[in-house]
Amino acid sequence: MKKLYFIAIAAILSLDSYSQAILPSFYSFENFTSVDSLPDGWTSNISGNFTYAVGQAGLAGKLDITGEFIKIETSESIDTLSFYMKGWIGGGPTAWTGTFKVQESIDTLTWVDLASYTSMSTTAYELFKLAPSNESRFLRFFFDTKILGCNVGIDEVSLTPSTILNTIDIKNEELTVFPNPILGNRVNIRSSKKITSIQLSNLIGQVVYSNNNPESNDLITSINLEKFPKGIYYVNIVNQDQTSTIKKISIR
Repeated sequence: MKKLYFIAIAAILSLDSYSQAILPSFYSFENFTSVDSLPDGWTSNISGNFTYAVGQAGLAGKLDITGEFIKIETSESIDTLSFYMKGWIGGGPTAWTGTFKVQESIDTLTWVDLASYTSMSTTAYELFKLAPSNESRFLRFFFDTKILGCNVGIDEVSLTPSTILNTIDIKNEELTVFPNPILGNRVNIRSSKKITSIQLSNLIGQVVYSNNNPESNDLITSINLEKFPKGIYYVNIVNQDQTSTIKKISIR
């Protein structure tokens, strides 16, 4: 009986420690001093030296052993994976060689290559953008074949949610964001239920606006956007039932 009780406790603790990345998700490796410093839903088997002093902006994640990986898990469909990458060489090679992969999976049992790199720039970080399958819930950067003297730097990793989120209709709730695209300075949210919070994030996952007590007029809540640069943003809207809906908007 005590053994069963212990197993139940262990199972509960295991569930409590389980986490997934909430999209949009962004990481710049500035505080990557151990695998425990990664964001929720991010894991890695890197050990020893975790970063390069020079990244696209500040520090960069360092992969220098065959089999090393950085893995990301989410419960949402991923629209775009973007990242900066650079090859590091030393001790003999004059050009980067080896095999470095970005892979996707629905369950981590089978990994499919999104991209495979057998050469890369060693002079500057380059921006890459990939489009995973809507069914994939796991992504990883994987050092498949390391050649002596050739390492990889990864920086400014960003995941944005799939645009299929624009059509979410939960419990037949009518929720409309208009106008979209936005040509003026305001965007309006019409909801059949009271909105309790609104959060606006840019493409790299930075929260640029948050309101936990928005005012509404005839079920319409308005946001002033005049201080925000043009571009794509994600609006996370939570109603009185704690139902969360994400909408993609474009400021032009």
